[in-house]
Amino acid sequence: MKAIGDEIKNVLAINPVAAVYNSSLSGNAIDRLGFLSAVASFAIGSVSAAVSSLQISVYVQHGASSTLSDAAYVTGAITTVSAATCILGGNQLVEIDVDLTELNRYIRMYAVHSIAGNDAATVPVSGVVQLGQSRSKPVA
Repeated sequence: MKAIGDEIKNVLAINPVAAVYNSSLSGNAIDRLGFLSAVASFAIGSVSAAVSSLQISVYVQHGASSTLSDAAYVTGAITTVSAATCILGGNQLVEIDVDLTELNRYIRMYAVHSIAGNDAATVPVSGVVQLGQSRSKPVA
């Protein structure tokens, strides 16, 4: 029997955290060597308190340095979530499909949060990258 786990590698991209007022999150550097595609999944919980506005933009960056000191945005690898999604529904999952074939070796997720109307409000977030289309079977 073939298992999906034999075809992909899941990597924690953004550690679970309560994102605070007007902050940004630089995710963990991920070595994507040997993989040709990825799905960046970003989980967003409900806002902890009433706010007048909220926007979360999630990006994928890439670079040749393992520290991503040379990080550049991947063209088209962005998604934005508005207040209505987070406040009313909560617990949302957004995904970005990424073609890795022309990118540098290291990737990461990067998120920018803009919260207005309540400096104490937080939003629980986390991110995972699923690497796929490996040149050889992924190592756990």
